[in-house]
Amino acid sequence: LMPVGRAAAPLILDMLPVLIFTMLYVTFCKIQVSDLRPRLWHFELQGIRTLLSAAVVLAILLVDDFDTKIVLEGVFICVICPTAAAAPVITEKLGGNIASLTVYTIIANIVTSVIIPFFFPIVEKSADISFSFAFVMVLKRVVTVLLVPLCLAMLTRRYLPRFAEAVKRQKNIAFYIWSFNLSIVMGMTVHNITHAPVGNLEL
Repeated sequence: LMPVGRAAAPLILDMLPVLIFTMLYVTFCKIQVSDLRPRLWHFELQGIRTLLSAAVVLAILLVDDFDTKIVLEGVFICVICPTAAAAPVITEKLGGNIASLTVYTIIANIVTSVIIPFFFPIVEKSADISFSFAFVMVLKRVVTVLLVPLCLAMLTRRYLPRFAEAVKRQKNIAFYIWSFNLSIVMGMTVHNITHAPVGNLEL
């Protein structure tokens, strides 16, 4: 299947952001503007995540052992990364509150656009990037991936209610799009693992 993968990969990778946008748009069409209210727990969890990130950064700076430092850097990535954009889709599938998690996801990504440019240069001292450049770069992705489909969905509900209702009736379409996206990401991950150099060899 390798020749097929090489031929299809560029097209599939170009489809990925479009599919994520569509998936979120379909999900956000089911949200009412009045439900988009920040809650105390949204900010409490961001405070906890920021403190954990700072604690892991401190541990990285204090540790001299290379292998331990690598593990801690992995932990740092896990802690500092924001909630995935697909979280509202899975929340809907599980019967949770889409609006509340959407607000949380937006807040989490905005906080991420601040803490990543602040902490990352401390961990990776060779990174030649300014705080403002990194902040704008991360925030741009947040706006593109989350806020644009949300605003478009709200405008659809306001000015094209029949179309919004038709979208809302498609119960599992966002979940199926997410599943397809996940299969693409899994394929990319397996490809990267199998072609990762280990010593002077490949797996």
